[in-house]
Amino acid sequence: MHLRRMLRPSPIPRAPGVSRRLVGVGLAARFFDELLSGLPDVLMPTIREALGLSYAEVGLLRFAMDMVATVVEPVNGLLLDVWPRRIIMSFGAFGIGAALLVMGFATGLPPLLVGYGLYGLGTGPLAHTGDVLLVEAHPQAPERIFVRANVLDTIGALLAPLLVVATTSARLGWRAPLIGCGVLGLAYGAWIAGTRFPRRVPSAGEAEERLATTLRRHLREVLADRAARRWLAILLALSVSDAAYVFLTVWLADAGGMTQAQVGAYAAMSMTVTLGAIVVLDRVLTHIDGRKVLLFACLGLLALYPAWLQAPTIAWRFALGVPVAFLAALPWPLARSRALAALPGRAGTVTAIQGVYGIMPIALLMGWAGERYGLTTAFGATLIGATAAMAVLAGLAIRTEV
Repeated sequence: MHLRRMLRPSPIPRAPGVSRRLVGVGLAARFFDELLSGLPDVLMPTIREALGLSYAEVGLLRFAMDMVATVVEPVNGLLLDVWPRRIIMSFGAFGIGAALLVMGFATGLPPLLVGYGLYGLGTGPLAHTGDVLLVEAHPQAPERIFVRANVLDTIGALLAPLLVVATTSARLGWRAPLIGCGVLGLAYGAWIAGTRFPRRVPSAGEAEERLATTLRRHLREVLADRAARRWLAILLALSVSDAAYVFLTVWLADAGGMTQAQVGAYAAMSMTVTLGAIVVLDRVLTHIDGRKVLLFACLGLLALYPAWLQAPTIAWRFALGVPVAFLAALPWPLARSRALAALPGRAGTVTAIQGVYGIMPIALLMGWAGERYGLTTAFGATLIGATAAMAVLAGLAIRTEV
């Protein structure tokens, strides 16, 4: 009975003046970002054939989007604490909607490059503003609302390939889902633009400061805060862990001996378990401190990783992969929401600092280590080292934070 009560969903209290519509706008941000970003990736084989793109040109498209996003996201984070969030967020939604329309009507590489660049321009202002909005709108339970946003994030990621299957089966072609979802993105942008956002109250003396002075002061405040530094360090460890997971499918095939079909089955299993883990996490956080859940997840992964990495058969790797995927899904929403809530009023600045992590060539270094020391050694050492660092930092957070 106690377990059933723990797993029952419960409402999350909102801050005064926060409407249900505003929460809906925030929750939809991650969903739309994942849905719309997933479509071009899934459709790329057909787009490449239809427009005669080379492999290098396909890589150039992704590089263009990533580079624009890498430059925009730290700047966007800093501006989130000083500029009207309704304008920033609606700009992001209009940007990704327009990006898909440009891709949908593209006749060659140049317009596709424009579309991918537009998407890189809009994704941070949309998704990161949604994150900050939700956490600040639910100060009593930032972890729980962020977990719910991650559920919608995962559903959006799952819907993208399903939508492609449906439109392909209906023989609508590759342009139809891009154009249709582009229009949907513009409609979402209009919904954001018509929503009332909480009015930001400038701090004492801010009105007289130059913008650059205000942004520097915000950075100093975040870096001077012990809790903010700790959660940013945990997010850096997560970035290192994520860099290892970039090589998961290659490792499963090369070191694990899986066929392409088996790798696909493993990826589907992992995504399904991840969605289930996030749903369970939402319920558990009603009764258990998120920092303790984070520590439990890290210690569990440290116990499981050696056996999973050295699993003697593919069947064993699948079996151990279920709890690994479950526990690996928990740190991100817990750490991201705690970081955003660490210093009230400075969630955007925290996002800006985290955005700098994207510039670091972590995946490149991971690939170099795999070439030099073997993929299993580099993959395992990276995962275990990053997870151990998170465990230590989570333990410190339990001991020192209120």
